Amino acid sequence: MLFYTELNILRLFDLNKEGDILYNIAVVDDDNEALEKLSAMICKYGKENDIEFSVDGFASGEALLQSDFTKFDIVFLDIAMDGKNGLQTAKELRAGGYETVLFFCTNLEQYAIDGYSVDALGYLIKPVTEYSLYTNLKKACARLKPDLNRKVYIKTVDGDMLVPIDKIVYIEVQKHNLFYRVSNGESVEIIRSRGSMRGVMKSVNSPLFAQSSASFYINMRYVNSLRKNMIYLDNEILPLSRNFKKDFTDKLMNYVLSKGSEKTR
Repeated sequence: MLFYTELNILRLFDLNKEGDILYNIAVVDDDNEALEKLSAMICKYGKENDIEFSVDGFASGEALLQSDFTKFDIVFLDIAMDGKNGLQTAKELRAGGYETVLFFCTNLEQYAIDGYSVDALGYLIKPVTEYSLYTNLKKACARLKPDLNRKVYIKTVDGDMLVPIDKIVYIEVQKHNLFYRVSNGESVEIIRSRGSMRGVMKSVNSPLFAQSSASFYINMRYVNSLRKNMIYLDNEILPLSRNFKKDFTDKLMNYVLSKGSEKTR
């Protein structure tokens, strides 16, 4: 993914006229033949269904954990690997608050139950068949597709509120205070709650959102442009910190490419 110091979203909406969806996928297996075969099958599914997959292979769980793994939307983990096995790797991913679609590939069916302890979407028995892979990829893409009609609960001093996720412009965290900026079309309402960034990310859990700093979690539908270390919304400018810049930019680019020339706001 190219790294942009200035990113004009209105211009980039013309980059992909066909509106193909782009998903980043990691395949982790110490058996190179199995890794290459699964990667090829994933790309074949994408080509047959007009979905663009970017597939990266890793020979170990350690290699995945040492990579920029937050960019991956889907991760396929072989369970029986030397060093950290697939389940141990998945637990480390989840312990860091990393939400992604996980699948386990295994020769050992007894490990399948353990996979659900890390919220794995499913498991594939090796050797993986096209039918098994395609069925699970279809489930993964359905889960990752933004649900604009979904709502989130926000607890306030005045009671619980149910807010449509696509109306949330961004969420600001100040110590243990949460400030939701919610658009009603003509103006933005501020809703105050209590919590943490990790809790917000878990409750929202949407590919529409990306973290731009320790304090801001932003709905990419409302981003107009990036310039150096600033994010431009319609009426506000928010900071983009160095630690989150690459991940935020990658996610925003993927979002833009998935929408093609259509801007839905």
